Amino acid sequence: CEKRQLRRKQWYPFVLEKNGKQKEGIGFLDTGNGLCHPRTREPVVVTQHVFLKDFFTEEEFQRQERLLEFGVSTEESTEAIVWIPYHSIGKDSGLLPGIYFDHLKIRNSDQVIDCPHTLVAFCKEKISAQEEYHMLLHSCLYGGKNAIKSFSAK
Repeated sequence: CEKRQLRRKQWYPFVLEKNGKQKEGIGFLDTGNGLCHPRTREPVVVTQHVFLKDFFTEEEFQRQERLLEFGVSTEESTEAIVWIPYHSIGKDSGLLPGIYFDHLKIRNSDQVIDCPHTLVAFCKEKISAQEEYHMLLHSCLYGGKNAIKSFSAK
């Protein structure tokens, strides 16, 4: 129970926005998430693909599902997919597809931090086994209010 309370201190409510649509969720500040765009070094957040479903047409969502299943697609996508290399414990390496969102707004105590043009990687796997949170926030957010401000893409 004490471990659970400690973890909750790393949870932040957020709003993700794209093309006038919004979705709220809880983000987990993952201090082990150092995922960055391979060229620009922008931080990347990660979510389960199904969390993003409301942002896309059914056709586009299914194209993205096939991308996750097969790793490539010959179909035209209406979204620009960015492939993000990663490695994790138990898996040597791989690629995650990502899409830019207009805004990621994170509530940190008494303020809302707007992170424009945020790269969101997605996967089929659950982000949280008990579905307590919906997104893994980047480790550059660690360290309080000033660190969260550094997340904004320029």
